[in-house]
Amino acid sequence: MSGSRKVVWNLLSSVGAQVISWGITLTVMIFMTRALSAAELGKFTFVGSFLGLFSVFTGLGTATVIIRDIGHDRNRAEELLRAGIVLRIPLSIMFSALAVLVAYATGNPPDTMKMVWAGAVGLIVIAFNEVLYAGLSGKEDIVRQSITGLLEKFAVAAILLFILFAHLHYQLWWFTAAGVAVSLLIFVINASAFPVLLRNWGQLRLSTVKYLVMAGLPFFAMYVFRQIYNQVDATAIHYLLPKAIADANVGWYGTSNKLLGSAIFIPVALATVLLPTLSRLYSTDESRFANSVRRAMGLIIVAVIPIALPIILVPKFILFGLLHYPVSQYGNSVPIFRIFGCGLILWYVTQISGLALVVRKQETTMCRISVVALVLTLLSLIILIPMTYHAYGNGGIGAALSDVLVEVYMVFAFGFALPRGFFTSSTFWTILKVAVAAVPFALLLLFLHGTLPIISGIIGGIVVYLGLCTVFGCVSRADINTFTQALAKRKAV
Repeated sequence: MSGSRKVVWNLLSSVGAQVISWGITLTVMIFMTRALSAAELGKFTFVGSFLGLFSVFTGLGTATVIIRDIGHDRNRAEELLRAGIVLRIPLSIMFSALAVLVAYATGNPPDTMKMVWAGAVGLIVIAFNEVLYAGLSGKEDIVRQSITGLLEKFAVAAILLFILFAHLHYQLWWFTAAGVAVSLLIFVINASAFPVLLRNWGQLRLSTVKYLVMAGLPFFAMYVFRQIYNQVDATAIHYLLPKAIADANVGWYGTSNKLLGSAIFIPVALATVLLPTLSRLYSTDESRFANSVRRAMGLIIVAVIPIALPIILVPKFILFGLLHYPVSQYGNSVPIFRIFGCGLILWYVTQISGLALVVRKQETTMCRISVVALVLTLLSLIILIPMTYHAYGNGGIGAALSDVLVEVYMVFAFGFALPRGFFTSSTFWTILKVAVAAVPFALLLLFLHGTLPIISGIIGGIVVYLGLCTVFGCVSRADINTFTQALAKRKAV
């Protein structure tokens, strides 16, 4: 397959997998919100958040190093993967045990503890799976990575829906155990892509393990921030609010966060495809590398508006009219959902600028930015969650506001960390043109949905928006061609 065709195929398969994954997640969430109360969903969300905080320490940031180094030299794939797995064996066991001890010591009820026990086992399996997914990404085997990711989603969804609708007297920990069982199956499937990995363990060199640890530490600081930033909100609500109402508050926050987490499939797919490719490009032609990043930023900015605007302007329709969430249980999710819509725009931007920093090996800079962002996250959560609970009876509003505050900081910090002139005036003109093109879309949602079905307003608004983007040249055909050709350029052998 030619270079350009491979890039396009990888990108399409990754985006397609993310779209399907989003659809699966959305379907499961719709049925779970109908079957579970806000408090029950809150317990489930808390356990995932709580265990996610401990998963930070099982890899020490080495997944990004594995992807980058395999992209540079694929002959090192098995060597790096063996070192990654060996490194995770003691770390995953130790932090899984620590998670159980902390959960028990902080007075969680028996049903929550059962989920923690099941999830702690899953923490070990997921740590190993992360290594294999990094290997597939480094080899640019995005199609296989997408297929196994979808298989995992389908299998978990099928089991969860069976539990919900088979009229079983289920307990919440069954949902967590189902995810663990499927993750174990996926590990076996992913390992089959590296047949040599299962042999020749005697060739493992401790120097490679040491190299992974040292090379991963700067990424680890960044990953600690990102993972804590992604996971700590529900745990903070759980522990900062009175126990009697904490689970419901987590549930209101969790359902919005889960939906918006699924909406980030575009930058996730793009970053998955771009990281190994841009790593090669940066080492051979830095000007083409910078040009490709600018093109990616333009595509991302155009893509986020049709997703973010309906979330910001008509959240009630999406949650209760389109998804049919029970208003009595999840009415308090509306303001959280709206705030997350604003943060989504910022999150899309930081994914591309952060990717550029990773490829440029500015790990130390990202480490400093991440430390500041982590401190800002924790302080804002401690202040805003109790404040918004006392003001509005909804601590999830404070957690969502904290997310947006930190994303604002990240946009400026990442932007200033890149070389002067990296993003040219054309980037800012693109942002301005996209904003102007979005105005009619916003007006349709705000003023016309009372006289026509909202779904018609959304579809019509997207058509008008994309038409104006084309007229204004927000993303031209030449831009896309330049972007694709730059990514398709291969290092001379």
